[in-house]
Amino acid sequence: MKTNMAEHIYQIGTDRQWSDFVVNTKLILNHIQRQFIHRKDIATSLENRTDHDFKALEPRKTKSTAEDQDARLDEDMSIDAIFKAEVASFVKCEETYKSNKGNAYAKLKKQFQRALQNKIQN
Repeated sequence: MKTNMAEHIYQIGTDRQWSDFVVNTKLILNHIQRQFIHRKDIATSLENRTDHDFKALEPRKTKSTAEDQDARLDEDMSIDAIFKAEVASFVKCEETYKSNKGNAYAKLKKQFQRALQNKIQN
């Protein structure tokens, strides 16, 4: 039984090797989920073969609904502080995803047989 990443190589082959492709893909996705920071985003994107939609997660700023002027100002200051923290977290998550995406594709490319790498480049 294959137990490490070096034994799971994508190869140019026949339809009978489909099971190897599935096993290799699952192993690499499991490796990414164990090793990467914010790993769920990149693993889901690779599994679904789609880019992660950050627009849906983008923080939205709200305004105070307080009637009193002083209460509204206090609430707006709290909302601003929370919004800034959410934006900082969002930006960090998005940057980590972009870094993970590059690292994941590099990891995948290392798992390609040399002949397959050459075929993809040409």
